[in-house]
Amino acid sequence: MVGTRNTSDSSPASHQELAARIAQAQLDEINERRARDQRAAELSEERALELHNRELARLTAPVTPATATRQDDDEEGEPLPPGADFVLHRVPGVPPKEVLLIFHGKFKPEHLIRLCSRTRSTDTATATSLEDGTLVTRKGVDKKQFSEYAVWEEGFLIYRALLTQVCPHPPQLHAAIDLWHQQVVLWNITYQWHALLDLLLDTHSEIIRKGHTEPANWIFPPEYSTRYLTPQAYRPSTSLSSLSSGKRLRAATTTPETCFKWIRGACEGKRG
Repeated sequence: MVGTRNTSDSSPASHQELAARIAQAQLDEINERRARDQRAAELSEERALELHNRELARLTAPVTPATATRQDDDEEGEPLPPGADFVLHRVPGVPPKEVLLIFHGKFKPEHLIRLCSRTRSTDTATATSLEDGTLVTRKGVDKKQFSEYAVWEEGFLIYRALLTQVCPHPPQLHAAIDLWHQQVVLWNITYQWHALLDLLLDTHSEIIRKGHTEPANWIFPPEYSTRYLTPQAYRPSTSLSSLSSGKRLRAATTTPETCFKWIRGACEGKRG
């Protein structure tokens, strides 16, 4: 009797092989999932690094000439330095761009007129010149606005307050500026204002160029003083005739002193 053959292979080796295949498939799936997760994490890190590098490049990019020109002229969009509010609350109306120019050491001494309350709205002048065959009109500050010493001094004192508030400086700077200003006060008594003004603007420009927070720079170089404060720049002397007429005028306008001694009978003069 011939027996039938069982086609199903149920040997232990077959079961082990099947289990190994299933385990390998599961392991492959786990590894593939891990690879996907790792790749997603790498992409996220790459994206974050890309954004970081892009922001870093923006912050450290060199200033283009166009941007530099805009900042030199207007300093638009830049916040005021700490300490400026202390002065601006007490002197309202000072243009913020002038504060920033002082902070950056780019201030022009003729712009003191823009700090002075009486001339802020009328400080702009235009000058036309011929350059290479073309008429060129430039805007600027008219020195005629510094009509008297008091105008310059008002602007300078506000400038001094802003400088010492917004710019880091050594403690000797206050004394250096005060002594420089004291010399100006003395010269204003002796010399005509137009000659002294030219000296002040040129010397102040040189101070800013060298560094206006350095006390040693607040001096009047001898060559500057000699150039502007010439004998012709002295104020006109008061003549003897004007002095005599002044005395006569004071004598004519002085109220006579009234004597009340007659009340006690001690006055020897007339009562009337």
